[in-house]
Amino acid sequence: MKTTILLRISTMLLATAIFMSCSKEKLPNVPSNVPISASSKMGPEYMNGSIIGLLSPAPAVAEIKVINVDRSFSMGVTPLPDGSFRIDNVPDGMYLLYISYIRGSSPTDFYSYFKVEDVKVIQGNITDVGKIILP
Repeated sequence: MKTTILLRISTMLLATAIFMSCSKEKLPNVPSNVPISASSKMGPEYMNGSIIGLLSPAPAVAEIKVINVDRSFSMGVTPLPDGSFRIDNVPDGMYLLYISYIRGSSPTDFYSYFKVEDVKVIQGNITDVGKIILP
């Protein structure tokens, strides 16, 4: 009986130790003083660039895709309710921002599309595309 109880306790302690070690979010070889991107857990912000901007007027629903055809690279984000957005961990290069959005919340509203061309991203920098006026 004592052996069974000790075995159960040992198993519970081992399971707890494994759970605790797996639950910590760590990135290998990243110094502790490097900020991690809020929009992406792909790596530290300094490894690539970022794109920020503001959609105006703020749409009810939107998705912003950043596309680099030469590298076959794309990623997307959903802007905040105020229309602001930030896309982190974007490699160097020239990009197209492709915005799909629904202006209002009426069931008769349809998706509209808008693009911003020639967005240049430089490693370690933040590219501000400013206020994007949606038609």
